[in-house]
Amino acid sequence: MKVAVMGCVVNGPGEAEGADVAVFAGDRKGIIYVQGERVATVPEDEILDRLLIECRAFQEKVRSGEVKLGDKKVDIVPPDPEGELGSGWEKMAAERIESGVTGVSGGTPLTVDES
Repeated sequence: MKVAVMGCVVNGPGEAEGADVAVFAGDRKGIIYVQGERVATVPEDEILDRLLIECRAFQEKVRSGEVKLGDKKVDIVPPDPEGELGSGWEKMAAERIESGVTGVSGGTPLTVDES
């Protein structure tokens, strides 16, 4: 079983590619995924206990043949920067287009695929 413990909810999903169980921590909470599927968001003080519970539950599913190691159901996508119900990516892109900003000093430009 591959387990990824990442300290960033934005970069963590890409860096944890291929993990069977992953946790991304930030803003005093942890977001736990099993085979690419989000299963829990827990307070910081509950991260380790819940991660262990998810690992053991996944282990039992592997032993019973219900799932296979390395299979993932969905791609892990970083959370929306303005909340799960917000439209942060689109809002940020629209603001940059309106203001004529194409990049950020020291960073990379934000691109939006219209297709």
